[in-house]
Amino acid sequence: MLSSFQFVIHILLSILFVYKLNMGVSGAMIALSISSWFLMIGEFIYIFGGWCPDSWKGFTVAAFKDLVPIIKLSISSAWSYGPMVLCCSDLTCWIHAKH
Repeated sequence: MLSSFQFVIHILLSILFVYKLNMGVSGAMIALSISSWFLMIGEFIYIFGGWCPDSWKGFTVAAFKDLVPIIKLSISSAWSYGPMVLCCSDLTCWIHAKH
């Protein structure tokens, strides 16, 4: 439900910023940023609002139980993704320098 609301807001803001205000790509990025904030605020209200007792019980030790495997996966992902970004950024600089 919340993501549907965010999607509708994003479409309406995109039409407003891109077409009505003629802001182009900048307008699209502003619309995306604003609609994403609506989603974040909505999730925050849902979690901490208090009217849904099953949504938040507070932090426990169980929340940090499997943290080490997640950190290992994050580090290995960064090691594999970082060189790819560097190679691609060098490639685009090389292509633009040729023209």
